Amino acid sequence: MAETKQASDKSLGLSLTFAVIALLGTLGMLATSYLYALNGDTQMQIYSGVAFAVAMVGGGLAIAVLHMFDN
Repeated sequence: MAETKQASDKSLGLSLTFAVIALLGTLGMLATSYLYALNGDTQMQIYSGVAFAVAMVGGGLAIAVLHMFDN
């Protein structure tokens, strides 16, 4: 009888979760840069930088999770 190996769905679920976090960070960056263009409020640049950091960390973690749970 052949042995079968059941793959875990952790990599897919966690990578999708972190990809959604990265997408939300990207949308936050888009919104804050648009508000800066409209109002000229310099505080929006700080918020845009934070949103960019969230997007980069989320994207990096999404890739890392795929490699971590790779069979």
